[in-house]
Amino acid sequence: MSLVRRKRRSWHAHGRLGAYHAPLHTFLDFSLLKTLPTGQVRNGFAELVKIASVGDKAVWELLVKHGKELVETAFGYQNGEKVIAPGTEICHRGIETMLEVSREDAYPYASSR
Repeated sequence: MSLVRRKRRSWHAHGRLGAYHAPLHTFLDFSLLKTLPTGQVRNGFAELVKIASVGDKAVWELLVKHGKELVETAFGYQNGEKVIAPGTEICHRGIETMLEVSREDAYPYASSR
């Protein structure tokens, strides 16, 4: 029996195919950034730039000030001790901003019902 057929037969699972469920707990260990290739650090940096551009001027300013060194040292965890503090602040504030923005946009159609 296919997944789609099972989904159709289960009324309580209607519309749940492909749904995202956020974890109850998340543990952050930014030191794991040192295990990533530079390209992946750059990708994460780009996500932080997007978040900062819509929600947090202080994060934007830290990214501009320390950007190159943050990428080159995996946010300070690869021989870049002097940018660990701003890197950690950027990550924490970026996460907070992302959560605020996603919370506001969690139910975009709820107000139209």
